[in-house]
Amino acid sequence: MPKLNQPAPLTYRAFFTPMLLLFALIVALEWLGTFFDLFQYHSLGYDKILHFLGGLLCGMFGVFLLKTGYGARVTNISMLLVTLMAAFSIGMLWEILQIIIPAMRNVGEYNWYDTIGDMIFDMMGGVGVGLIYRTQQ
Repeated sequence: MPKLNQPAPLTYRAFFTPMLLLFALIVALEWLGTFFDLFQYHSLGYDKILHFLGGLLCGMFGVFLLKTGYGARVTNISMLLVTLMAAFSIGMLWEILQIIIPAMRNVGEYNWYDTIGDMIFDMMGGVGVGLIYRTQQ
């Protein structure tokens, strides 16, 4: 851990800004989608875009945990597996929360097909981050 008077190491700073910007983009798009009622148009795929971006954010969090872990050996396979596991586990937690808390649902009844599609787009975001950071080693 960095001392209080010293700047954070490059690994922490390299992840903080992109993750914060991506989080701000997701929050802004969520607000716009709610304000303009874009979630009701399933053909628009607005929900899937947000799940893809959420998968990117979850994958970046997984890479952050992997790269900042002390003594962890980072390989291309471990990078891809960590991003997939992070996107899957956080995405699954989100879907469970949508089942438990009806106010978190977008439109109408709960739908298994929508959940499967959401998880696929979460995983696609995780794979995208895994491939991006894999090539930057």
